[in-house]
Amino acid sequence: MIEMRSRFILVMPGIRMDIKDLSKIQRPKFGDAQLLMVQVAAAVVNSKAIRKAQHTRRAAEVREWSLMGISEDKGFGQSDPKVVEYAHRVFKPEDPLLTSIREESRRQGLPDIEVGVFDGLHLEVLVGMTGARRVVEIGTLGGYSGIHILRGMQPTGHLHTFELNPHHADVARENFNRAGFGAERVTVHVGPALTNLANIEREAPFDVVFVDADKVHYPDYLRWAMEHLRIGGVVIGDNTFGWGQVYREKGVSDREDQVLTGLRTFNDLVANSGRFRATILPTAEGLTVGVKVR
Repeated sequence: MIEMRSRFILVMPGIRMDIKDLSKIQRPKFGDAQLLMVQVAAAVVNSKAIRKAQHTRRAAEVREWSLMGISEDKGFGQSDPKVVEYAHRVFKPEDPLLTSIREESRRQGLPDIEVGVFDGLHLEVLVGMTGARRVVEIGTLGGYSGIHILRGMQPTGHLHTFELNPHHADVARENFNRAGFGAERVTVHVGPALTNLANIEREAPFDVVFVDADKVHYPDYLRWAMEHLRIGGVVIGDNTFGWGQVYREKGVSDREDQVLTGLRTFNDLVANSGRFRATILPTAEGLTVGVKVR
């Protein structure tokens, strides 16, 4: 007996088939029950083999990315591992110093949430395109993204970076020093960014504001950037695909609701406020970029 169960077919106790696999079964003549069961059994075996091969291939991709220093969650935005390998081989987004800084952050107990290696390179290039001398980063963590930003800035430029956690800030200062960026090039502000941003407003207008902190307050950071970027300045927001969930109107918890609402509001304001000409780059996690036009 064949019984419908959602998008699956229950062909025998404990065995389901995806409906699309039925296309492999020829329509039997009326009453040819034995032929039907043979064809169903063959299709079941084939379907299981396909799923096993897909699982094996995906596991191999993840291992291959890991060997290249690519996190499954912080990928390049391209699922073909051969393309990913090619991009890493040609563009070399992470040098040994950056690798050691990322590893040092792990040793110091910082969470593994810094920008991906290619997103760091994207930041460096985007900042370099603006000729930036005055940059604000909201969300320092261990300094990995800040080092990319500093590498893209003019040699006399200064980065103001804001970090809530004092331990993270200490690790970042050490990492900035290791990368050759001392106090004359970067200031690490400790405490809530929404409070401390007022301390640098006298230095506005800024060339770039990069946002990679608590997602609930992304709209607040953006409103600050609107008022303190120069015309032609750039705002950049990371994680703006919301881990693939940004389109959902309702999260699985109140906290997720707040996060997704924050990200959607950020994207909507950048795209539709009339203050920016904006796009969202299809990195693995989404990178929203807007140029201030008024």
